[in-house]
Amino acid sequence: MTVPTTDPGKISRRKVAHGAAWAVPAILVASAAPAYAVSCGTLDWDKYSGRVLTGDSNVVSGSFTVQSGVSTVVVSIKITRVTGKPFGHRNGTVQSGPQGGIYENWLAIHRKCSREGDTYRVDITTSQPVTGMTFSVLDLDFLDKCCGYDDQLVVGTPGYTANLGSWMVGSGTTSDPYRTSGGSGTTNGTAKTSDASNVRLKWDNTPRSSFTFDYVNGQRTACCSTEIGLSDLHFCT
Repeated sequence: MTVPTTDPGKISRRKVAHGAAWAVPAILVASAAPAYAVSCGTLDWDKYSGRVLTGDSNVVSGSFTVQSGVSTVVVSIKITRVTGKPFGHRNGTVQSGPQGGIYENWLAIHRKCSREGDTYRVDITTSQPVTGMTFSVLDLDFLDKCCGYDDQLVVGTPGYTANLGSWMVGSGTTSDPYRTSGGSGTTNGTAKTSDASNVRLKWDNTPRSSFTFDYVNGQRTACCSTEIGLSDLHFCT
């Protein structure tokens, strides 16, 4: 009996099936590779109470741990008295709302009587670069009385967009700070239940680890203490 020979130019169905069995999973594995996911976190003042920034009459600071997906990010906040009188007693404390129309906790930035141009600087840093940093500066208002005030905001870190309350004008620079417009009804102070004098800042998706703004007393000598608020901070990693 002769043994049939296989034509070397032909491929058996078994070999085709065997090759397909290995080829298909390779395609499946490649297509199942997970896409890069963005994780986000929030520094939520509702988790805190009382004094959270400590120091002296010139500088107060504190650090807070925020979970952003699998990343643990340490957010540090420092308030520096650049010029003017020492901090007010509520500076660096967490207060309950309402403030700037929000009904949740917020961080107080409080100054004593001040002169025109007196400045507090707020530095926010993160332990790793983050994207899309977003927060609101609350209740930047104006009181046109003998014991009045003129809250102004200068943003030192570029790459952001600003959403202004209905009473606010300006571009956030030293020469054109964010401030109330001074129009009808805007010079008598803003009710704490109103968001008309808030500025919401959101940075773009360029990774950053430092954000700075100045709280400036505008064209008045205030004979009473004034304060603004810092909302929750939201960012992604």
